[in-house]
Amino acid sequence: MGMLLNLLILTMELGGLLVFLVTYYIKSKHTDGTAVPSSPGETTVEDPQAMSVGSWIGTMLITAIPLIGIIMLFVWSFGNSRNKTKENWAKASLITLSAILGISFLCYILIIDLF
Repeated sequence: MGMLLNLLILTMELGGLLVFLVTYYIKSKHTDGTAVPSSPGETTVEDPQAMSVGSWIGTMLITAIPLIGIIMLFVWSFGNSRNKTKENWAKASLITLSAILGISFLCYILIIDLF
């Protein structure tokens, strides 16, 4: 049972890292595939729904709490969210977490089957 718990925790950590990397990649590209301007001379349009860094840190800390984090992902995904960015991020997190848990479960079954 301890090995399964360790595998589950490792899977959740890897899932969080994968969600962060995918989110970073998506935010670095415009919808037409061009790069987001990064030099001071280029102008960007501010998104009125954009979340602050502190808000993202709070969101990440909440999702790090074992059971509450998963519940909050469902709330943010399917609740009446005012922030479309957080809603989409929560949906992507749930999809990624589901995929990683499914793959981990299959690997666990295969390892048990070997012994």
